[in-house]
Amino acid sequence: MNLKQKLIEEAKKYIGVTEQGDNAGKMVEEFQKAVDGKAQHESWCCAFVMYCLSKVEQENGFSSILPKTEHCLTLWNNSPKECKSEMPKVGHLVVWQFYKEGKPTSNGHIGIVTSVDGMRIKTVEGNTGPS
Repeated sequence: MNLKQKLIEEAKKYIGVTEQGDNAGKMVEEFQKAVDGKAQHESWCCAFVMYCLSKVEQENGFSSILPKTEHCLTLWNNSPKECKSEMPKVGHLVVWQFYKEGKPTSNGHIGIVTSVDGMRIKTVEGNTGPS
């Protein structure tokens, strides 16, 4: 199994994890601590991805060149150019930037791509609702 597939398999272990309170709960706090050792009720989609990535790194003896952060757009903006693509592939991280009234905000969301079918992708994500 390649590293991208291992990342997907690691992320799938946590499908169904939900918050207990506002950005809190045993596993949510574990995800949040993966970046800076703190759980402070922050949004946790990026922390979830960093947690899964750190597990794969530990199990496979490597260190990713991606910056460690809990902020999606910081991850995108500070990632090396060779790590960025406009065409998602299985095992890639996908980062969305939120817009408000047609203008980009500093907020976003992130997921791990599990399949690509034409213009449709499937992902595993943290900090999402039932839909």
